[in-house]
Amino acid sequence: MTTDTQPTDAVLVETRIAASPTRVWNALTDEIGEWWPNEFYTGGQPGKRAYTLDARPGGSMRETWEDGGGLEWARVITVMPEAMLQITGFAFPQWGGPSILFGTWNLEADGDGCKLRFTEHTLGVTPDGYAADKQKGWDFLFDGALKAYVEGTEPPKWED
Repeated sequence: MTTDTQPTDAVLVETRIAASPTRVWNALTDEIGEWWPNEFYTGGQPGKRAYTLDARPGGSMRETWEDGGGLEWARVITVMPEAMLQITGFAFPQWGGPSILFGTWNLEADGDGCKLRFTEHTLGVTPDGYAADKQKGWDFLFDGALKAYVEGTEPPKWED
């Protein structure tokens, strides 16, 4: 039997956050709209849009806009509260695809803090520089915006 495989682009973010896994989990799921940066929305107007993550199997990670529009970034596949969350999503050609992504967050107690590890694998068509751009974005979101939100510090500024 012959199996054809497609190359994947992989991204890894590892950070330590000075808070319990419970606190980080709540910020990542229930409070994601509180720290999700404006620069990471795909549409809608600031103040008239929301970002949510429905952390249950079949739930979605999405942005919604006041005018009724929105975008589903990913579908929730696996939930292990305060320990692991897995998603899968699609990128249409306008976003660099067609491709499918597989993302996993792992949270682990680390003394008085939490180690967060995020991995994303993308299978399909990806443009040159895609993995590096994704790495920059996910680093900014989790080692920057999420960490600052949970630790109560000034969030970083996004630079293109």
